[in-house]
Amino acid sequence: MTINKNSQFWMEVESGKTITVNGNEVPVCYWNLNVLRGQLKMYSVGLKPNRHWKITDVKKYFGFKGNNDELLGLVEGLIKEFKG
Repeated sequence: MTINKNSQFWMEVESGKTITVNGNEVPVCYWNLNVLRGQLKMYSVGLKPNRHWKITDVKKYFGFKGNNDELLGLVEGLIKEFKG
């Protein structure tokens, strides 16, 4: 799996910005990955997370190509890398 170094996601990884969640500092990129995983799971069963949500926006954010199942696999792989 290769990450596009010009993508918004990669810029957030390099910036190191964090947010506070339940008193803990969490990187913004990790938070977005977890939220996106839930959205992709909803989309895979035929539900849109909200009426303005588009899969092409997800692809642009990460710089990935592929269908929903491939994107979900990539996102879950990135989450495993962040945990490890």
